[in-house]
Amino acid sequence: MTCGRTKAEAIVIDVLAPASVEGCLKDLKTPLNNPREATTKAHTPFFSVASDASNHGTTKLFPLSVRYWAPDLGVQTKVLDFYDDSDKTSAAIHNQIVTKLKENGLGLDMISAYSADNAGVNYGRYNSVFQKLKEDNKDILKANCVAHIVHNSAKHSGDQLNIDIENVVNKTFSHFSSSAKHVEELKSIHTFVGEEYQSLLRHVPTRWLSLWPAVKRLHDSWAPIKSYFLSLGEEQCPKSLWRLFNDDQDGEGNPLELQVYLSFLSNALKIFHDTVLVLEREDGTVCSNYQKKVASLALQKSPFNFSHLCEAVEVLQLSKKLDMDALYDEYCVVLPRQQAIVQSGAPVVEKWATLLKHTNTPNLTAVASFFLSVPITNASVERVFSLMTGCWTNTRNRCSVELIKSEIQVKSNFTFSCKDFFTYVVKEKALLNAARSSKKYKFKKKLEDAGEKV
Repeated sequence: MTCGRTKAEAIVIDVLAPASVEGCLKDLKTPLNNPREATTKAHTPFFSVASDASNHGTTKLFPLSVRYWAPDLGVQTKVLDFYDDSDKTSAAIHNQIVTKLKENGLGLDMISAYSADNAGVNYGRYNSVFQKLKEDNKDILKANCVAHIVHNSAKHSGDQLNIDIENVVNKTFSHFSSSAKHVEELKSIHTFVGEEYQSLLRHVPTRWLSLWPAVKRLHDSWAPIKSYFLSLGEEQCPKSLWRLFNDDQDGEGNPLELQVYLSFLSNALKIFHDTVLVLEREDGTVCSNYQKKVASLALQKSPFNFSHLCEAVEVLQLSKKLDMDALYDEYCVVLPRQQAIVQSGAPVVEKWATLLKHTNTPNLTAVASFFLSVPITNASVERVFSLMTGCWTNTRNRCSVELIKSEIQVKSNFTFSCKDFFTYVVKEKALLNAARSSKKYKFKKKLEDAGEKV
């Protein structure tokens, strides 16, 4: 089967993307029993929803992702939708979230948390998206983006310095990014001083992990960069940079103020950078940063007793959704295994999977499903924008939002390697038949529908 542009687009939009979402919905509608069989007594997984907004030209785009956990699946993060909407008010965002969930058959009562950046439209005290979701589900938690807070801490601390380091980084980058001649001149200076040339990096204020690499690259290339701008002279060098590079103090080779700040920030910002990287990990859990009464569920130092479990259930507002008597019986079932699992040193997610696999503990599994579904950052939707940038390149600038959405869903929701994906597709006869069928083409669907009506 060969693929031209139209066929490839049709397969991605009408076959692969729907299949990737269908797998997610199947997980969310399958009871948390082991084996995972349909039973009215079992709980389905709780899930959190995450949303964000970004621009592509004049188009406002919103990803919608879900995070959930089950013992045999681990933590899963899937892109449920990606849509454009010119209305970015809290009412519009809330309406879209509710509509998308209902279209996919997901109940609002199973939402554990709402995750977004810390903008007022998302978490404002009045009339925010979170407050509107609370009206639909009063037990929903506020999953503020901790990485965003760490990023803002570094940013606002930098604002107290005598030099605007973000402006220096971006001004320096822009000087070379638009001129091949400037780059060649800088390369020749690198060669003269015996250093390997490395291109400067751009800092994007809304991207958490871009400042430290940009500062470090500028710091590591300090000698050639300084020599280059001084060689330009006052007339050709940007004035804001000339004042910094020409301030040679007493002329005795003492470090410039800018050099000192770059040296300090290349070390200090590394701490913030590494912290954000840890927070962005997909297996991060809420146990360590939500409330002390939930910390015992991290299974880090000692097994939790039933009173700890009850406290966590109250904090998470789950008591009305669980059978507390059955929960005690289930706690007694897993109690003999707790000590060995605590001492295993495995991540929290793996410990709970080991504890609950091959057990008939629907209530305890529901508790784990709830708190392990709560994210500590909204990195999942931030990654969507990175994928969007990779898909919507200058050479593919006429792609529709629907195609970009489908590509993002395929890349995010299918976690196979190329080899494993081939094996998966070969076994999925329905998927192959759909790809071969002419019904994947929208214009043929319309013709067939019109023919049936006639």
